[in-house]
Amino acid sequence: MTQPVDNRAERVMDCLHERFVLVSLDLTILIVNEAALPNFVKKDDVVGRKLFEVYPNLLNQGFNKIIESVIATSNPYIELFAKHTTIDGFSGFHHRKVLPFKNEHGEIEGVLVVIENVHEEHLAQVQSQHTEFEYAQLIETLQLVSFELNASGTIIDINKAVKPVLGFSPEQLIGRSFTSCIHPDDVRSTWHIYWQIVNLGKLFGICENRFNTSDGSYVHMRWNIHPLHDVSGAIIGCRGVGENITADRTALQELRDEIRLCDEALQVAPIPIIVVQGGEILRINRAFYKLLHISMRSKILTLRDVADQLQISTLVALCELAGTHGSAHESIAISKGGAMVEARMSAIRIHNAIVVAIE
Repeated sequence: MTQPVDNRAERVMDCLHERFVLVSLDLTILIVNEAALPNFVKKDDVVGRKLFEVYPNLLNQGFNKIIESVIATSNPYIELFAKHTTIDGFSGFHHRKVLPFKNEHGEIEGVLVVIENVHEEHLAQVQSQHTEFEYAQLIETLQLVSFELNASGTIIDINKAVKPVLGFSPEQLIGRSFTSCIHPDDVRSTWHIYWQIVNLGKLFGICENRFNTSDGSYVHMRWNIHPLHDVSGAIIGCRGVGENITADRTALQELRDEIRLCDEALQVAPIPIIVVQGGEILRINRAFYKLLHISMRSKILTLRDVADQLQISTLVALCELAGTHGSAHESIAISKGGAMVEARMSAIRIHNAIVVAIE
């Protein structure tokens, strides 16, 4: 058999980290690259010797039968992520390939044995899969809806947590456009976030919308969205998680209703009342505006403005005292109908604000 590989090809093989050994049909070593050499052994000490004499580890791992099969069938043997022990004693995951080496007439002249160490890559892949599994388990445990959309907005994957949240099984939603599941009034704002991520490459987006449930009602959802990439890194859609915030939205609306009722009660109260925080006026009712003899369109911004308008020099000090002790009271004289009358001014601390009333 003539030399099957020229010197340039051999030099290229020496640059690679894979272990290459080319042998003839009688298993004589013809070419070996630097990576495949046993420790402290030179090429000249290997070329011309029998394969299993130099590499007994291959014989112990059944390569004699593998090579016989490749020579008999002309079919390559490829095994990925196989447990393999190298000649220097390292055991780990490797890609193992035995390839028929043919001449220009298509006849087999030998076989090429290639061993590639992929141990670290395999461990990283296993760790990534394990992390992805743990992440998926955590998402479902927290009742978070995990999803993936393609570039046209079609749901291509959604986890089982969607069932208790929305009442739909994953199979009922996969293949549907996400816009068909959202309240019509929320489609535009949601699509805007999706479009920015998929078409403009925005790294992250948050949106809230009302999502249709199996019973025809809607739940409020908050979605955290980021791009979905293919293996080449191109954006092919988006993915993310969503949580049911209906209870939070209901509680927020109830709080707003309570604040509105308090404001209404404050405005109709017959005695002058203001609410102060940090020297700024948060609320002022109609009776107080009347006491100040100014229009409700006027902007009274600070407690000092009110004190100057009423000529009550102790108003600021009274609020400071209430802030320290919780409440404070003082008798004052105010102008009413052109005459000075006695009145009682009370300041009470409620949370971090001071409510002042004059009667």
